[in-house]
Amino acid sequence: MALFGRENAQDQARVEAWRRWITRQHPLALASAVLSIFSITHFGTLFIDEMAGIPFGVIALRRASLAPQLSVRLAYVGIIVGVISLGIAIKLYLYRPA
Repeated sequence: MALFGRENAQDQARVEAWRRWITRQHPLALASAVLSIFSITHFGTLFIDEMAGIPFGVIALRRASLAPQLSVRLAYVGIIVGVISLGIAIKLYLYRPA
């Protein structure tokens, strides 16, 4: 998938490497990381992203025993970033400047 010019073997190998990496991830772990990282971009002020990202990460960790071939590292990332974003949101909502 070359942006400009012709696609070469290195481009094809890179695409195939990303495809293999994506298929090794647990789908809920991937959703958890995406939602939590998106929530930190707006400082967690919408609450919906981290409130969905944290449970998705926990569910992915619980289901990891059923599918041991899938990686759940992104679930840990989603939980940690979601908690940080939730902390930032709580701090922003509770702090009222005088």
